[in-house]
Amino acid sequence: KTFDADALNDLAAPIRSHGVIQPVTVRRRAPLRDAAAPAHCKWILISGERRLRASAIAKRRVIPASERVDTHPTSVAEAALIENVQRADLNPIELADHLSELEMRGRTLEQLGELLGGRAKGTVSKLLSLRKLPAEAQRALREGRIQAAHGFLLVQFPVDAVSDYLRQIELRQLSVRQLEALLQQHTAAPAPPAKPPAKADATIRRLDARLGELLGTRLKVQ
Repeated sequence: KTFDADALNDLAAPIRSHGVIQPVTVRRRAPLRDAAAPAHCKWILISGERRLRASAIAKRRVIPASERVDTHPTSVAEAALIENVQRADLNPIELADHLSELEMRGRTLEQLGELLGGRAKGTVSKLLSLRKLPAEAQRALREGRIQAAHGFLLVQFPVDAVSDYLRQIELRQLSVRQLEALLQQHTAAPAPPAKPPAKADATIRRLDARLGELLGTRLKVQ
């Protein structure tokens, strides 16, 4: 996970003054399942990592925590994913990854939209589509070099064209509207070949008839 340092410092300020209002969620350490955890660790964090990190910045040694008794791996993992999709500081690719994991666990697009504060199915689908982008475009989204709206348009280009348009976005500082215009140009159907004007056809027919009269044979001018 990546956490924006400025956002953590912003969260640390009220925690320093007022403490953590919403408890983090934890479960008791299971020796077999959590063998990789340090031996002195008695609790495993399920959700609230952002609050925990901000509390460390605020030098809060003790914060409120809520123990989750239902420690089935599936429910614990899903609870962590749900908290993650509701984080304010997620970049679009992190959000898409978490949504994809929840979708694979059986969540519908409607349910995912509800987790995101009532967003429409179409918005959820667009977020999930960002995972189809090439790695360099996903990296640009992770690093905040382009907006999610740029990504929604880039995913509509052929894969082999994405790199060129990504470069244009960054070098020319293209707005979403400008990129949309480029997409329309790229996907526009080629114009059908122009037909010769009817007047030219009539002229050719007259030449056929005149030459036929002069030469005493039937001709057709190509």
